Amino acid sequence: MIWMQNVLDNSEVYPHVSHLIYPVFVSVFVTAIRSLIERCFFEPLGISNGLKSSKSPITKNDALEVAFLNSGRNEHKNRYWIHNLAKQVNWSDDQVERWMWCRYYENQPTELMYFKECGWRFTYHTTLFIIGVLMLSDKSWLWNIDECWTDFPNQRISADVWWYYIIHLSVYMSHTCSQLLSRKRSDFVEMFIHHVVTILLMTLSWVSNTVRIGTLVLVVHDSADIFMEAARIAKFLKYPRICNLGFGLFFIIWIISRLGIFPFYILKNIWFDAAIDVLGSPVIALLILLLYVLLGLHLFWTFLILKILYQFIISGKIADDSRSFSADLPSDDGESKKKTN
Repeated sequence: MIWMQNVLDNSEVYPHVSHLIYPVFVSVFVTAIRSLIERCFFEPLGISNGLKSSKSPITKNDALEVAFLNSGRNEHKNRYWIHNLAKQVNWSDDQVERWMWCRYYENQPTELMYFKECGWRFTYHTTLFIIGVLMLSDKSWLWNIDECWTDFPNQRISADVWWYYIIHLSVYMSHTCSQLLSRKRSDFVEMFIHHVVTILLMTLSWVSNTVRIGTLVLVVHDSADIFMEAARIAKFLKYPRICNLGFGLFFIIWIISRLGIFPFYILKNIWFDAAIDVLGSPVIALLILLLYVLLGLHLFWTFLILKILYQFIISGKIADDSRSFSADLPSDDGESKKKTN
């Protein structure tokens, strides 16, 4: 195809809907790279640091199993419910509570699996952020956002922008497929919405040729997650100071990028500085709507992050980011045993 030859020759091309078939194939390659990185690097690192690759079996109890299957999402945290079950099975409250917690997390991935996932996310966020910054360093719209609308929609994109977008889209396609095929977690809905919204945003921006503004959105969103994943990795490896530092940097960059640059610089430019005929496009109208859905997710996650920050101020320890797995398994003596995730 002529356009592919242009990309390979580093020529500028117009984004076309037919190009969107390529992220589907590239996502298979991304999945293979992810598997290789997790197995060859992060898995040995996790095992050498004592992370568990399996879970201890729980005692079989038909009555508790029936109660668990018929319980609500957070029923296992209800002390009154636990007390009534303890009477039925002639166990102590602490034994029933621990059984319920173990059963609740029996279908969740192991510590080692979570560690490998954090390692992969740290790898791709860091890699794509560096590539994005280098790619945009010589682009006029990085320094003057109004250039995103110069000669719109008759804007060609260079080969590096083309590949940056295709690879980014393939990563999110790979993650969405992995999420659907793996066991559902407590944050399944939020993360699935995030992935679908991101894929739709990138697809619509490609079709409407608003790729320039899209590259800015991608770089802004990759910046903060690097430090969140670094903090998680440090927590798994039991480096509390590095974990706290990583979380602190994450929080600062999150506020600046997700609640500062994104709404007050990028979204503001789309609303007030883009041409009127741009805003009249139904595709771009949908694009803007999805951007505000993304902003809503940012606000929701900021609330969860602030809860973690509050816990840190009170206890001096960083709890896990509420967007992912967190387990508080009560020990046999009734105390809470916090996993290192």
